Amino acid sequence: MIEKFYSGDECGIITDIYVISNDKNEGVLVDTTYKFDTLYETITKKYDIKAVIITHSHIDHVDGLKFFNKTNIPIYMSKETKEALSDSKASSYYIIGEESPFKENDLNIIVVEDNENLNIIGYDFKFLLTRGHTTGSITIVIDSLKAIFSGDTLFPGRHGMTTYYGGNHKDMLKSIDKILSYPDDYLIYPGHYENVLVKDLKFLKDLNIELFTYGKGFRVDTNVYLVSNGDDAIIFDTSFEFDKVPKIINERYNLKGIFITHSHMDHIDGLKYFIGSDIPIYMSEETERTMYDRNITSYYMINENPPFKKGDLNIIHVKDNDIIDIIGKKVKVISTPGHQKGATSYLISHAIFSGDTIFKGRHAWTTYPTGDETDMKNTLKKLLSYPENYYIYPGHDDLVTVRDSLFLLNE
Repeated sequence: MIEKFYSGDECGIITDIYVISNDKNEGVLVDTTYKFDTLYETITKKYDIKAVIITHSHIDHVDGLKFFNKTNIPIYMSKETKEALSDSKASSYYIIGEESPFKENDLNIIVVEDNENLNIIGYDFKFLLTRGHTTGSITIVIDSLKAIFSGDTLFPGRHGMTTYYGGNHKDMLKSIDKILSYPDDYLIYPGHYENVLVKDLKFLKDLNIELFTYGKGFRVDTNVYLVSNGDDAIIFDTSFEFDKVPKIINERYNLKGIFITHSHMDHIDGLKYFIGSDIPIYMSEETERTMYDRNITSYYMINENPPFKKGDLNIIHVKDNDIIDIIGKKVKVISTPGHQKGATSYLISHAIFSGDTIFKGRHAWTTYPTGDETDMKNTLKKLLSYPENYYIYPGHDDLVTVRDSLFLLNE
């Protein structure tokens, strides 16, 4: 039996943890959370915890280990994760301005190796070293349950971020291939977000998608997606606070293009870092026409003008059904007005980058300048005619599938 628990949003994101149990109510805990107090009490009342497995060293997955200090309960993790626990940078405690609370002898740590198999409470646990998010990330596979516990290596629709200390995007690509080599009907239990079948992520073997979120200093985080082939990359939209992103990209990739979904300031502000650059920036003609207008772009809301003028950027106009060949991928252009007249979505394989057209559980507002409710209804019909297992990558909030968005057609 597998039971999911979640907590820890005080650390910035909700963390999913799992208990695998047998008919004696003996349990194995996969990861912990930040502020684990209440969950620890709930879990230990229900299960006799015989072991803990840690997928990687980040604070939102290890902080609850404080409750296992000075106990004999075995804590399984990779050698690299053990070494990272006491390092505030490698464990990300520095993000909240704290030192790591762990000392080397506090916990009964047992180091596991790549492809090692261990029988714990009657289940055979296989440990896979899946570097990329951290140097010591592991994934756990239980074949008898058709279960894969991926930590922060693989999520619905994308892989984990590789920009934290010790992350490596090329290692991540190898790890994704390793996990997605398992049968289609195995269920992935990630460290955040919902569970997902292997078959629904097989497209990620050929499409490497990484998420960045920036701009909360304005009003809300904006999602920026990076698609790469290992060395070359393209990005979808920019954001406020985008000055961090070009540095990250330049350290890891050759940036070959930027695709803009619409001209609202929280999606175009980062273009100011590409003024004078020859990097092609793809957008509709209408989006370019409006991106210099402080009212349509909403820059009036912060009492500023757009930070660029016509001729500053290497803009290439796209239109509905265009196909752009870039970094070995084919990007299909989909005209999707509604939130804004020139709004555009982009399709690669099973991925639809929709900007502010469809979010998880709702469509975007149509009350901004050039927005139109009738256009939005037609756009929803268009986008939601794609196969149900396609993922929608919105400009804000979590990913969602076409299947889970079909109800919007009846609203």
